[in-house]
Amino acid sequence: MTAPAAVLPAASRLGRLRAAMGAMDVEALVAASAANVQYLTGFALGMESLTLFAGGHPLFGILLRRDDRPALVAPVTDLVPAVFRGVAARLHPYGKNYVVLPERADGLEGLERGALEALRAAQPAPDAIQAAAAILRDAGVRRAGVDDGGAPSLHRALAAALPGVELVPAADAFRRVRAVKESDVVERLRHAARIVETAMEEVWRHARPGASEAQLAHRAARVMADAGARPTLWYVGVGTASALVDRLPTDRAVAPGDLVMVDFGCEYGGYYADLARTAVVGPPAARVAQYYAAVHAAETAAISRLRAGRTAAEVFREAVGAARRGGIPHFDRRHVGHGIGLEPYDLPVITDTAEEGLEAGTVLNVETPYYEVGFGGLQLEDTLVVTPDGVHLLSGAPRELRVL
Repeated sequence: MTAPAAVLPAASRLGRLRAAMGAMDVEALVAASAANVQYLTGFALGMESLTLFAGGHPLFGILLRRDDRPALVAPVTDLVPAVFRGVAARLHPYGKNYVVLPERADGLEGLERGALEALRAAQPAPDAIQAAAAILRDAGVRRAGVDDGGAPSLHRALAAALPGVELVPAADAFRRVRAVKESDVVERLRHAARIVETAMEEVWRHARPGASEAQLAHRAARVMADAGARPTLWYVGVGTASALVDRLPTDRAVAPGDLVMVDFGCEYGGYYADLARTAVVGPPAARVAQYYAAVHAAETAAISRLRAGRTAAEVFREAVGAARRGGIPHFDRRHVGHGIGLEPYDLPVITDTAEEGLEAGTVLNVETPYYEVGFGGLQLEDTLVVTPDGVHLLSGAPRELRVL
């Protein structure tokens, strides 16, 4: 399966960003994180560009109050993929082009001819900062919201290039806007979730005595890659070691009676999936059955509580209370879920202090895990979209404790 092209920015998306600009009283929004640049311009970084970006070669997406078309500042080497992905943005390249161009276009067809034309027409700026500063300067911007991409040095460099322009933080504004997804993005997230569930099914088929964590994780990653996704999470925990999360899989082998906990994720077309399930090899021990029932009750309570207008704090309290009533009286969590989209952890996070009302169209991961050293880990995690009357699940795997 071929990975999809980048999602183009929808009118509703730009409308929400413009509303955020009005609330912040800024004349421009500047995105610098990979997720926010993609959200604003539709341009998704390739694998090589991800490496360059981490090495200090930034991208910028810029939305001006008086311009309906966002601007994309990118290395000239990314000009061609941006053109051919149909990115709905004005392109502002920078840097030196190291691709050798022929003097004549004779014999070139299709993509090669288009690439030649795009590269010949480019007039790149010396660097990203100068390119971005020129856009803001030419538009007469006096106050701009800036997402620094997690690199304060970018903010400082832009400020130095724009004396007299007030730059205010905008990373949280972007993340709040991104919480609500368009229908095409919801379908993208649904498809990514299905890929992860297919990987889970592959693991359940092979999670028999003698199979190791590493072998099962390899199978899962291969299934996700074969489906056109980039594996991002392939945790397999066996037995009591299932409580030791966020570690690489080992050669620990499955034995009769063991828990097998999986937490898998992938990125598909720029959007993330992250799901978890728990199984047991043979009939579960009484405590395993009791505790898993409590975990299941907690997630069910959270899902049933969710709807537009409810607060994440209400959902958190309902989930934790259900787990304690259901058989784990000491159950406690920092959160019971989080947004998911262009990043594995989008806003909102479902905590006991999140008192802002949820909006319809918000996509969330709900999770209510329990980890105890010497006992094991029980994890259940699903993806859903909030609706005016409740939720619609994007993940569809059975939520009960699986007996292998």
